[in-house]
Amino acid sequence: MTTTLKIPKPSTLDRSSKTYTINGESYHRVTTVLGILGKPALVPWATKTALAQCEEALLKRTGAHITHAEITDIIKEARKKPDQARDKAADFGSLAHASIENYIRTSNMPSEPELQRVVSAFEEWRTTNGLSIEISENLVWDETLGYGGTVDAIGYKQLAIGPATMVNALILADWKTGGLYREAYLQVAAYAHALEVMTGEIVQEAWTVRIPRDAPKEGEPSFQAHKLTRQHILDNFELFKNALSLYKMLGDGWSYEYKGVLHE
Repeated sequence: MTTTLKIPKPSTLDRSSKTYTINGESYHRVTTVLGILGKPALVPWATKTALAQCEEALLKRTGAHITHAEITDIIKEARKKPDQARDKAADFGSLAHASIENYIRTSNMPSEPELQRVVSAFEEWRTTNGLSIEISENLVWDETLGYGGTVDAIGYKQLAIGPATMVNALILADWKTGGLYREAYLQVAAYAHALEVMTGEIVQEAWTVRIPRDAPKEGEPSFQAHKLTRQHILDNFELFKNALSLYKMLGDGWSYEYKGVLHE
């Protein structure tokens, strides 16, 4: 895989903490920053998942005597269920990302049928939209604002900017295998801005592409793609900057650097 896009590489990089340490400096991770935003749908999902686990365990004991200790154990296991489901989903997401990255780099399909489905969905999205993916899993960062993140894919497409004018437009994309939340748009907008700062090129489109963990039913699409135009990128980046400011103040607890803003 070759590309004409020149993205600076860090001299040193440490990903071991909640932040990136790039060239000896600490940068907030985009995904960690966006954790400051609430996800209202997650609370009902967690409750439903835990209650379903309780129901399953109790139905097995219908008509039988149940002790207090057994009830305690059932509740204890039910409390674990949402975290177990989340971790399982995260494991699949990691495999899906790795499979797409390997395919981009080598054109090799994975051997597992479920991952073949994921890669096929990616290829369908790419070809349907006339995209050329040149770089995968690339770190970008903004020294001024102090944030960084890893872009799933960077490439180009032919884009009309006039009645008879086509340009080779820079694009980027991020994959989702779980739910697609509003902050995904802020995420790709943040990546787009950092990429522009590092390369001097303008990102014309930023995509979020959801490839679900479960195989689609007959008649359902293999992926759901959402495109941010140039103006969408600019608008969502303004929202990301607001989230970044909030995270710097509240993300890891109260920050006393903001004296006069939060307290005397």
